[in-house]
Amino acid sequence: MVFGSRGLIAYGLLLGAVTIGPRLATTAPEALDRAPPITPASDRAAMDGTNGRTAVSHESAAHRRISEDIVSDVSAAEAPRLISAAMSKSSCQVTLCMGDGQDRDEGANPELRALCAKLPGLVSDCSDEGTGEDGGESACFSAFDGFELASASAALFEATDRNHDGVVDENDEPCTVSLVGYAWGGMNIQEVARRYLQNPKVQPARARIARMVVIDPYKPVLTETFDVPPGVEKFWEYRHSVAPATDCTRSEPLGPYLGKPPRCGPGTICRDYDYSLSAGSAFSTPFGNYLGKDVGMCSIVHVAFDAAVHNVTYGDDYESAPLKQVALAAAL
Repeated sequence: MVFGSRGLIAYGLLLGAVTIGPRLATTAPEALDRAPPITPASDRAAMDGTNGRTAVSHESAAHRRISEDIVSDVSAAEAPRLISAAMSKSSCQVTLCMGDGQDRDEGANPELRALCAKLPGLVSDCSDEGTGEDGGESACFSAFDGFELASASAALFEATDRNHDGVVDENDEPCTVSLVGYAWGGMNIQEVARRYLQNPKVQPARARIARMVVIDPYKPVLTETFDVPPGVEKFWEYRHSVAPATDCTRSEPLGPYLGKPPRCGPGTICRDYDYSLSAGSAFSTPFGNYLGKDVGMCSIVHVAFDAAVHNVTYGDDYESAPLKQVALAAAL
């Protein structure tokens, strides 16, 4: 069992109180669940010139430029509650990702960053200083650390406060807000959403998360479900419920880790997909083919890659024949 500094801290806290839990394995198992690390074509973002922490970006040759003309929200009319005509016609998208609570280059975090780099209106994390490839410049990443609740929440507010007057209201260009989380960050993105939706500086008419995608949300808290906050309009979860023999978390404390099933309220269009239910089916991914029975905590980012990008970009379901939707748990 191998721990980095972040994992040691998490494990120590877990022994004292179940609030911060263990990280994923840093050693690679011998089979499908631990794929080779993926390095995005560019995982560095341009600074936005404001506070040096976040940059709103869109996929391009450089992957990181301020974007005001991203794809229109063609699905806004399908939202489960009424929204203004201005919002339904807006071309603004704001997307924030949160990875697992471990070192950025461990587990499936590099693959998640590759996924997030393809999403429209990406809010990048530019808070790490001195780690840039150019010898000391601040580095920007396409996903926030799973522990960075405060900075991720602040960045989401800043990105939607388009006129920078300290409130999100009718004077701001309306944006389609999307959140993506994986593993520990999959659980904590729930809190990022809740903080935004309950923020008194966000006008009630703007307090909405249009799209949320979580991939195997997990942390050892005293709940067996992922409770989708009211105010999330469309939700997709991709998870596995049976760990393969080579799951990358099998040797970890409390492992192996399994994604927690969602519970959604009546105002949310909710989708729950479990690859373990299609054990003998083959899934084609940008990183190779996987059988449903071999999908684990690390390889699931590969398998859900195309679906998550589609959900966030277009706001509708991704068609994949072998993928089986799970009957939803009792509503909140």
